[in-house]
Amino acid sequence: MPLPLIPAAFLLAGLMGYGAKKAYDGIDSMKDAKDLGEEAEARHRDAVQRLDGAREVLQQQLDAQVASIDAAIALLARACTRVEELSGVLGALDERAGRALDALWALGGRFDAEDDGHLARFATAMQLVKAQSELMRMPLFADGGDLNTQLETLLEQSRGLLQRETS
Repeated sequence: MPLPLIPAAFLLAGLMGYGAKKAYDGIDSMKDAKDLGEEAEARHRDAVQRLDGAREVLQQQLDAQVASIDAAIALLARACTRVEELSGVLGALDERAGRALDALWALGGRFDAEDDGHLARFATAMQLVKAQSELMRMPLFADGGDLNTQLETLLEQSRGLLQRETS
């Protein structure tokens, strides 16, 4: 009886060896799969970190651009206000200078440099025309890109001149 069991024992031993080899190969494959999974996770974490870094840089650039645009909008709003002020003062100067020049023309070529009234008319016309000329030549923006503070000073002086001329 032991003879028929010998081939079965060899067969069983062979099957066990084959099973052990397959089990070993399966464990090895699982180890390789685990290593591949960990490597993929590490690459994914690295890619997510790079993406987050790029997002942060882009957000900073976007914030800087938005701030720059907001500053430009604020500057343009202030410039618009200044242009409206300038337009009003120039219009008043033009009207007053026109009247002063008409008063000079009304002399009909009989200007007397010794007459204080004639000199006053001439001085008034000259001041108004000069103020208007200086305002028109002054740039709205300074070299740095901001509003020209000298223009504001000239506007104030011109307003003062207009107030003196009405009184």
